[in-house]
Amino acid sequence: MNLSVVICTFNRCESLRRTLESFCGQQALESGAWEILVVDNNSTDGTKAVCDQFINRLPLRYVLETRQGKSCALNRALSLVEAPLLLFTDDDVDVDERWVASLLDAAQRYPEAVFFGGRVLPRWDAPPPKWAVESRLPDLDFVFVRYDFGDAERALDSQMRPFFGANLAIRKRIFDDGYLFNENIGPQGRNLVHGEETELLNLLVQKGYKGIYVPGAIVHHRNDRARMTEQYLRRYYKGTGMRETRMAGCVGGRRICFGAPLGLWRLLMRRGRQYLIRRAFRPSDEWIVAEVAMARTWGAICEWRRQALDKRKKLFTHLNLGTDDREDNSL
Repeated sequence: MNLSVVICTFNRCESLRRTLESFCGQQALESGAWEILVVDNNSTDGTKAVCDQFINRLPLRYVLETRQGKSCALNRALSLVEAPLLLFTDDDVDVDERWVASLLDAAQRYPEAVFFGGRVLPRWDAPPPKWAVESRLPDLDFVFVRYDFGDAERALDSQMRPFFGANLAIRKRIFDDGYLFNENIGPQGRNLVHGEETELLNLLVQKGYKGIYVPGAIVHHRNDRARMTEQYLRRYYKGTGMRETRMAGCVGGRRICFGAPLGLWRLLMRRGRQYLIRRAFRPSDEWIVAEVAMARTWGAICEWRRQALDKRKKLFTHLNLGTDDREDNSL
C-alpha cells in the first residue's frame, strides 16, 4: 500500500457523504495501493451507516475513536496505518479527481521532503455576503479555508503560511520518530480550539524538515450558510484566543476579576468599542480586523476562566478525597 487518506469526522454524516462521493472519481490509482481511513469521533448521527454505503465503492476502513477531540482521532489513525505516506483532509471538502495522485507523485519526486500541501479553494453552498468575497484579509482565509499560493510548485518558505489540514500529506516516518498531534488543542465537538496541524507543521519547519507546495493537488472547501456569518467569524477567533492562551499558559495578571486578568477585560472593552465604531463607519477590511481582535481577546478571557474553573474542581475533588481517606482510616 502506497498511502492512506485520513478523514476525522464528528456528526456531519451528510457532509461526509459528499466528501466520499468526490473520492469515487479519483484517477490513476491501482486497487490495493491506497485506502481511506474514516475516524468517527463519537458521532451520534448516521456516520457509520454512511461509511457502510461506500465499502464496496472505495477502499474504506471505519474506526470509532471515543476520546473526544480531533487530535485524539488523528493520533488514533496514526496508530492504525502502515502506508509510508499519509494524506489528511476534512469531512467538508470535495477533492479534485487528481488530488491523491498529485500528492503521491510529488512525494515520489521529492524524496528529501517530508510534508506536502496543495490548494484549498472555497466553494459556497449559498451566495456569500459581500464582505466575505471582496476582502483578501488573511484572517478570512482561515475562516473560509482558502489556501492558494499560485501555479508554481515550490518549497514552503517564510513568505507562505503552513499548509492547511484540509490538504496535507506527511510521511509516516515522521510520526514513527515520535511526532504526534497535540491533544491539548484541536476541535472538540463544537469547541473550535483549532490549530493542531499548524502547530505540528511549525514544529517540523523549526526542526529543518522540508515541505513542498503542490498546486495541482486541489480540494474545494464547502462553506455553508452558518459559516458565512459574523457570528461564526467571532466564534472561530474566540477559539484562536483560547488556543494561544492555552499554549502560552495563564501567567501574569496580578489583578484577577471574574476569573481573568483585569487588563484583559479592559482590552476587551477597548477593542469592542473599536469594532462598533468601525462597523458603523469604516470599510469591511477595517472592521473585520477589529472584530477579530475583539474575539481573540474574549477567547483569552474564556481560557483563563476555564482554567480557573478546572483548578477549583481539582481542589474540590482533592478535598473530598482527603475527607474520604480520613474516614477510611478511622474505621
